[in-house]
Amino acid sequence: RHSLNVALLNGIMGQWLGLDEKDIRSLILTGVLHDIGKTKIPEEILNAPRKLTPEEFELMKMHTMIGASMLERMEIYKEERLVQIACEICRWHHERYDGSGYPDGLKGEEIPIAAQVVSVADVYDALTSKRPYKKPYALSEAIEYLMGGSNVLFDRNAVEAFLEAVPVYAKGIDVLMTNGERAIVVSNTSNPLRPIVRLVDSGKDIDLSNDKDYISVTIAPHTVVENDFTSVYER
Repeated sequence: RHSLNVALLNGIMGQWLGLDEKDIRSLILTGVLHDIGKTKIPEEILNAPRKLTPEEFELMKMHTMIGASMLERMEIYKEERLVQIACEICRWHHERYDGSGYPDGLKGEEIPIAAQVVSVADVYDALTSKRPYKKPYALSEAIEYLMGGSNVLFDRNAVEAFLEAVPVYAKGIDVLMTNGERAIVVSNTSNPLRPIVRLVDSGKDIDLSNDKDYISVTIAPHTVVENDFTSVYER
């Protein structure tokens, strides 16, 4: 399921980045394969309901190189551009914009655009999904993490494309705000975490992005988690 979610997010982001139809299809198809190397990682490590030991983490990180190697050893089609993109994604989707990722410590534009797109989709889905070793984060918390990591962990263009393509608060949903008021989302603003809402009790529209009376009010997250954001990089 995770790989399918990442593939779909890749396609949506590719559209917002202005990629042509062929490149968007490539992002979707290759996105499904980004974690293929995990098929060679022991299940007791993949699904361990605890923080990995340093030794286990080093083994987990090898899934990037294993996946790329599996595709490079294909007897047929390995010269096809689609397979080459898949290799790039498998090996480098855990690289980070500031060079702090793995396995090769690539930095900035050294990371292929396909791998940069996948890294954003991969982290978002990992954060918001329930795993044996972590609870799901609220969508707003995951978005805050991506925004905070823009041009640090993630390419700014990829993050901005994600924020445009995947709204945190869909139009028409019911939300509870931190001041206790209930509201309906009317539309989104340039700040994905502060949309325009309509108060249920009064019917008044409030732009959370610039209304001075609501400057300290936010939409309450649906979930509260205690685990560390860094745990998302373990698996």
